[in-house]
Amino acid sequence: MAVNYLNCCYYHHADKSYALSTFEFLHDLPTEPAIGFNKLLGLFYKAMFDHNEKK
Repeated sequence: MAVNYLNCCYYHHADKSYALSTFEFLHDLPTEPAIGFNKLLGLFYKAMFDHNEKK
């Protein structure tokens, strides 16, 4: 759900402030294989919001 929220925020050009708590939530998830991909997607969307193409 959190990744879908980030997706909607990004593609609807929402301000980054709406996504900050979601980034923190995904970062604080335990490192487990079942949810590891969601943590990676959180990092991906954070880089997209920051316009960091290298990351």
